[in-house]
Amino acid sequence: MGWLVPLVSSRSHDPEDDGDKERATGSKEGSEPKTANWKRTLYLGSATSVIVLLINLVMVLWARLRQSEYGRSVLLLSEDCDRIKRLSTGVHLLINILSTLLLSASNFAMQCVASPTRKDVDRAHARESWLDIGVPSVRNLSSISRKRLLLWVGLAISNAPLHLLYNSTVYTTFSVNNAPIFVANSTFTSRTTADIPLVLGYDYPTLPMETRILEISKNMTRLEPYACFSAYETDFLSKYDTLVLITTGFNDTDEPGYSSSQDSVYKLSIQTASNPSYYTREPAYSWMCQSEYSWNTHNTWSKACAAARRGVDEDWMVDQYKVQYCLAEKVAEKCSLQYSFPLAVVVIVANLAKAILIYLVAYRLRDDPLLTLGDTIASFLRDPDRSTAKSCLLTRQETTRPRISTVARYFIYKPRPYVAKPKRWWRSPAGARRATFFAAYIVSLAVPLGLLGLALHKMDTTDGVWDSGLGAVRSGTIITSSGWPLELIPNVLIANVPQLVYSLLYILSNGILTSMTLAAEWNAFSHAKKGLRVSTSPRGNQRTSHFLSLPYRYGVPLIALSALIHWLISQSIYLVSAHAYTDGATKRSPDDDVLALGYSPPAIIITTCVSVLLPVSLVLLGSRRFKTGMPVTGGCSLAIAASCHPQTSKSNTDDELDIRYRRLQWGVEPPVPGETRHCTFSDADVETPKRGVFYQ
Repeated sequence: MGWLVPLVSSRSHDPEDDGDKERATGSKEGSEPKTANWKRTLYLGSATSVIVLLINLVMVLWARLRQSEYGRSVLLLSEDCDRIKRLSTGVHLLINILSTLLLSASNFAMQCVASPTRKDVDRAHARESWLDIGVPSVRNLSSISRKRLLLWVGLAISNAPLHLLYNSTVYTTFSVNNAPIFVANSTFTSRTTADIPLVLGYDYPTLPMETRILEISKNMTRLEPYACFSAYETDFLSKYDTLVLITTGFNDTDEPGYSSSQDSVYKLSIQTASNPSYYTREPAYSWMCQSEYSWNTHNTWSKACAAARRGVDEDWMVDQYKVQYCLAEKVAEKCSLQYSFPLAVVVIVANLAKAILIYLVAYRLRDDPLLTLGDTIASFLRDPDRSTAKSCLLTRQETTRPRISTVARYFIYKPRPYVAKPKRWWRSPAGARRATFFAAYIVSLAVPLGLLGLALHKMDTTDGVWDSGLGAVRSGTIITSSGWPLELIPNVLIANVPQLVYSLLYILSNGILTSMTLAAEWNAFSHAKKGLRVSTSPRGNQRTSHFLSLPYRYGVPLIALSALIHWLISQSIYLVSAHAYTDGATKRSPDDDVLALGYSPPAIIITTCVSVLLPVSLVLLGSRRFKTGMPVTGGCSLAIAASCHPQTSKSNTDDELDIRYRRLQWGVEPPVPGETRHCTFSDADVETPKRGVFYQ
């Protein structure tokens, strides 16, 4: 599935960096305001969605011209497998880029819709509640209008097809050959068709096959026992077809019911891919390693074949015949690139819906939402919230309940001592947000570890775990069940569920990381003067913000890790599509086609190990301490409002910029006789609060 881009800001430095080198940007207060940055970004996102839609439509129309029927997959290209694999990689890279653009634009729009306006915040505070600022929040949805809620839900629903279907609209198929296996003696190649008796092996008349192998025998490749065993020890035979096992101990008199003295050929088996709907089955190559058991699961055959492989050079016995060498028919592998119409149509509908919804978000939102910390501070400096005037050291932890009780209100608005010890970054995200992430992460490990356990159960030793390779197709690592669906769409949906789960983990981890960096940006105002970072047109010393709250130094590694994990997931569980062929890979055999899900034990192990970096990184970052003991607000609107009650300001004349356009610092204002000292954001000179001193 396409990975998601975190919504990052235009700054690349640490959120705790000092603001001494900040330069004024934007216009004076009285200049004509321009279109807000956030609206320009939304219009750009809507235009991007339209461009992606046009690309998808061109792709569908081009594929439609190559196929006269709807409702089925279209063959885009059929060439050698190496080129098809390279093309598939390039196509899926393009799909991931397009998906990333769509999801990034959608996520930005969703956060714009869910971000509260000042009116929303005032209503929440009047209800003795609060809203999240600057972080992805589901909590805010209960406080926004019904129209905005419907826009948010529509954007969220339109994300699902991109996660579940987009990456599978284009997929590859490979060939699997139904190879007849014969036993003959060394004089076989010198015989003519008149010398071959009619032999009925199993349920198939073999004379046509015998005649054919005699005709092609001069062009067959000789393989020594070990090379022969290795070439045909595969569940999906694509490089070879017909095989003749040469042994000196065979002629027609060895077969019961035959009295001719002429040398003969005996059809032993047909190697064909197993049907994944059967759980208990033998592998396609079971003919080469007979087991002593009367019924067999795949791991039983695996043990028998491992034993046969060890002694193949000295004593390889097949159906009681000792094999001297093999004659194998070498054929060209056949791979193709397929395009699914039904999946593409669903993706296009979701794409169109996204373009319309993002435009509606930009068009319908009249009031500027409080997207960033700077937006909120500027709003409360312009129009302070009187209900928080006496609680300058308020923290998010003190307002975690939806409503503030009367007892809690007494302690919140009572003067309190300043705690100078810096808190850890981990105090910023809400406990529920942290718990949800770790619970989802633990649950997400259940499926891959379950598949890994199933793979180990099927293998005779754990040494075989690494032999299957990343994304390799083997019947021992194909999900099997008596009721497993054999259609494309159910398998595609199931294969992409892990991608959807990890996307949820990404959103949760992005929220935690955003909350921590937001708190670091907040804390930076306590030790240096800085201009506010706003999403509207900046003025004075304000700084522009192209996106939201996550700096590049944190966002880029998160992107890289997310991309790596999404790719590893695609190599861990994947669609297996094989087209069956007969008669030397010249005729199609649709009844023997394979469509199922495969999984790769080594990819699962690597994915699990790499995914551990996500929670470990969050824990390590969370252990960092802020530079000062400034109260941690964690994006809580009530706590932010409590720190925005300046009593003095340099902007005391009409020709001066308003306080919110100046460089600001949080600290203790000069004392007012008879009143408890007060901490606030101010453009005037402020002092650092002192340990144990009471402030209100």
